[in-house]
Amino acid sequence: LGVELAILSPGIPTDAPFVEMIRETGIPIWGEMQLAYHCAKGRMAAITGTNGKTTTTSLTGEIMKSFYDSVFVVGNIGDPYTAHARETTEESVTVAEVSSFQLETIMEFHPNVSAITNITPDHLDRHKTMDCYIQVKEGIARNQTEEDSCVLNYDDPELRAFGSTLKSIYFSRREKLDQGVYMDGDRIVYRHGGKTEPVLDVKDLQIIGGHNHENVMTAVAISLQMGVPIPVIREACMAFKAVEHRIEFVRERFGVTYYNDSKGTNPDAAIQAIRAMPGPTLL
Repeated sequence: LGVELAILSPGIPTDAPFVEMIRETGIPIWGEMQLAYHCAKGRMAAITGTNGKTTTTSLTGEIMKSFYDSVFVVGNIGDPYTAHARETTEESVTVAEVSSFQLETIMEFHPNVSAITNITPDHLDRHKTMDCYIQVKEGIARNQTEEDSCVLNYDDPELRAFGSTLKSIYFSRREKLDQGVYMDGDRIVYRHGGKTEPVLDVKDLQIIGGHNHENVMTAVAISLQMGVPIPVIREACMAFKAVEHRIEFVRERFGVTYYNDSKGTNPDAAIQAIRAMPGPTLL
């Protein structure tokens, strides 16, 4: 065929007949994320999960930009990694949102810090079973070593169990952890080496809802692992506004507050948005 490598768009199922044909010839099949990673330089934080990926990625990107000079925010968030891979240097930090579709076609993809926000049923038309979907998501940490770390949701039993198999840092909305980032009343704190450091008060945030507190904790944990000091993290979190279409404040009119949550594309996302509302709610 004269073909050395096949690059698959994430929208194409990996079990499509012509993909099987390519696989049988022994030609390697990569995704766009893998291709970009192969060509890129510097350190990387990669974020996946069923819900909260984009908000977490955007916030992590803002925190990184307030501390590092060369930062790229790429992936499923809308700006392709391949568009910027050649601009990266050894000094660069890349923050990537990675979908389950993109994780199906990674080979050597190796973030320094990975994160899984949560796992609830989604995309089962593509992944067929929940076990398969979970396996794909957890693949984000497949190539990580002892020097790397994985940020995980302690409140998710599946992710808590997964964390015991690798170097992980947990975050929790429900439990006070011996080690990790958790909610202590209205405060997000970081506990490590026997001491507890306050990070921020959620009342100072501009984004609402318990699920967003989880997103903030994920971003905080990633940023700590990437070497960003707590005061810098705090300032960036307090300045951060909701991402477009994600419980985005529209306006208040005649005493009614309007939010745009058109990116709530699965039941769990919609449920979290409704829970975040402070008063009687019309959906």
